[in-house]
Amino acid sequence: MASPSELKRGVVSDVSATADDRVVPRWEWRAFERSFVLPPSAAEVERFDAPVERDETYLLSLLSPHSVKIRDGRLDIKRLERSEAHGLELWRPVLRAAFPVEAGALAAGCDAWGVPGPAGDTPAHSLADLVRNVVVPHRQLRIVTLTKRRLPITVAGCRGERAQITVGGHHWNTVVFEDADPGRVLAALAELKLDPAANENFPRALKRILGLPDHASSPAAPRAG
Repeated sequence: MASPSELKRGVVSDVSATADDRVVPRWEWRAFERSFVLPPSAAEVERFDAPVERDETYLLSLLSPHSVKIRDGRLDIKRLERSEAHGLELWRPVLRAAFPVEAGALAAGCDAWGVPGPAGDTPAHSLADLVRNVVVPHRQLRIVTLTKRRLPITVAGCRGERAQITVGGHHWNTVVFEDADPGRVLAALAELKLDPAANENFPRALKRILGLPDHASSPAAPRAG
């Protein structure tokens, strides 16, 4: 299992794999609305696969901007590394681990939440253990389960998706584009006449939708000089 410092450098650890895989961070843009109507020209550049519907559970921290969720029986962690003036955000996947999760994965989760990890030797945690022993005792953590129905799209060579999420009994629509090249994301937004400054990531949007306080600060772009 990779150490927390290795995880921060971008090593994705997967307990079902025999070796760690180095990943490339991606620039992302996302927006949430009650209804999302894209311009008619978008129909000519979208490529839809079959829609996919599944449940996801976000383990939100009111202290942190990072993303920690449970999807397909795995703990999935992404860290927000930078926010740029053009509105895009740079996200780095740092962990995808099947349950039960070992100490390194648990430490990575606590670090992403900005909360202290369990003291001493920590046995492997099932999902129930993680919720009972780590999430519930911390008042700054929240459990949010949602249903997502997603359709992959491609615009201007940039991959993304349109999705409807159901959370708290309410429906929201979201559009996202992501790529290792920020220029591709900006080109997709320009083609669809979407405002780069309207970017709102998933953890921040869920806090807003559910009326949760958000004490997190997003990493800023490094200063030139």
